[in-house]
Amino acid sequence: MQKTPTVLVADDDDSVRTFVRAALVAAGLNVCEASNGKEALEQFTLHRPDIIVLDVMMPVMDGYMACSRLRGMVGGSRLPILMMTGMDDAEAIAGAYEHGATDFITKPLN
Repeated sequence: MQKTPTVLVADDDDSVRTFVRAALVAAGLNVCEASNGKEALEQFTLHRPDIIVLDVMMPVMDGYMACSRLRGMVGGSRLPILMMTGMDDAEAIAGAYEHGATDFITKPLN
């Protein structure tokens, strides 16, 4: 029996998390959530998601630092990490890749 994939959604904006959760659940995926980078690390340890959708700008620990730390954790080196950012400039995008992101998307999401 195949396991249903789990997605960790980390964003400090409740409405973004709600929107992304609804879309992912409708697609048949399990979802766990975090409101900052520190919580994302905790949720990764608890749930071992198959992919992470990580906002760049969050309190406590930003997405760049969380991504870097996730890459150093057991099971995190090859994990797909999709960074979300409201900034679509080349510097923000380059920063996402420099910190280990697999890919990025810009907000607002459609």
